[in-house]
Amino acid sequence: MGFCLFRSNRESINIKKVASRNIILLMCSLIISLVSYILWKSHLVIFGPMQFFFIASLVGILFVKGGWLNLFFGLIIIFIGLFYTSPLFNNPAFYCLGIGTKKNIAIDYMPFFPWFGVVLLGIYTSHLVYKSERWISLLSWNKSIGINKFVSWFGRNSLVIYMVHFPIIGSLMAIIAFLFM
Repeated sequence: MGFCLFRSNRESINIKKVASRNIILLMCSLIISLVSYILWKSHLVIFGPMQFFFIASLVGILFVKGGWLNLFFGLIIIFIGLFYTSPLFNNPAFYCLGIGTKKNIAIDYMPFFPWFGVVLLGIYTSHLVYKSERWISLLSWNKSIGINKFVSWFGRNSLVIYMVHFPIIGSLMAIIAFLFM
């Protein structure tokens, strides 16, 4: 995600394009929460990957020009996410941060800490790659041959794949849990 944020916003931020993409992410995240509520009321997805991608893409835009600061803040955010918890963050309003002491029971959960740190490391790495000659080879990647075509298809359709797989996998898990527990 960090690489994509950097690549699409390195020159300038196209507000219309960013808004359009984030509206789609917001709608998909609301659909995921609604579907999880309908199928598994006790394991509602409040802050899963789709919700995280929505928030991270909004906040991540602010860091695209950050250079080495992305490395610094990325490592701090990962460290906080892995090693810090506090009951002060048990309030549901802070659920998305992932640093409370109560364990999450959602079927899908991707907290801001540490995962936004990974996004920042992706942006930082993109800065390094952009300054090297490897950037040219990444941009000239031929999407029409062999494995590249296969990987590119998944990249272009990842949102649809996620939206379709979520209720299918979740339902299969619920059936298995019902049968064996």
